[in-house]
Amino acid sequence: MKLDVQNDSLKVVRVDPFNCFCSCSSLLGDNKALAINYDTAGFLNIVDYKKGRALSSIPFPENTVLSGFDEQVQRSIYMNTCVANSPDATKFAYGVCYSEQYGFGRIEHDSLLIDKGYVYSDMKILDIIDGYILPADDSRANATDAIGTDNHAVFLYSGAGYESDETSIGKDVLVYSWNGTPVVRLVLDKKVNSIAYDKDRKKLLCLSHIPESLYIEYDLNGIIDL
Repeated sequence: MKLDVQNDSLKVVRVDPFNCFCSCSSLLGDNKALAINYDTAGFLNIVDYKKGRALSSIPFPENTVLSGFDEQVQRSIYMNTCVANSPDATKFAYGVCYSEQYGFGRIEHDSLLIDKGYVYSDMKILDIIDGYILPADDSRANATDAIGTDNHAVFLYSGAGYESDETSIGKDVLVYSWNGTPVVRLVLDKKVNSIAYDKDRKKLLCLSHIPESLYIEYDLNGIIDL
């Protein structure tokens, strides 16, 4: 689709201040968002972004390696977390970039309830410098993007080494049900850095910037209804 900006320019219908400093967020509607690393209120929060305050939060996930460190050190890793919610804003999921962890839960009355969590492998740590964890050279990047559809939480998995320049891209798309059950792994023929889903056309939409900038569509008809 080619957009003719002169004839089909977009009209701004609403502008709100986003009084919320966080490393990753997902909009819930009604002036609310899921926010990772918001202020010092836990790990994942529901935030009223107009008022700039957390409505609820959940603590850092249990992890045999990371749980032994203080909050600042844990936050340095968990700030690199992808989060998504279902379109009806009743379910959420997250994937941590430098620790192979995923979590799945529900949103009820502005509260977050964790139903299931996975730790696939323990994080390898090289050093801690000024309160920040430095992953070991053989650490692998995990989730680099996440989207939520009606039925699934979908993550883009990198798998690149920590020292690689490809930690923000990947070609494995991991599909889970909202209750945390693994459904399928889709393997793309190109590495991409962001994903979206066109429900009406049943297409996975991707953007890639390494080694070149590309927009790519994958037809999921007959494969899976995300």
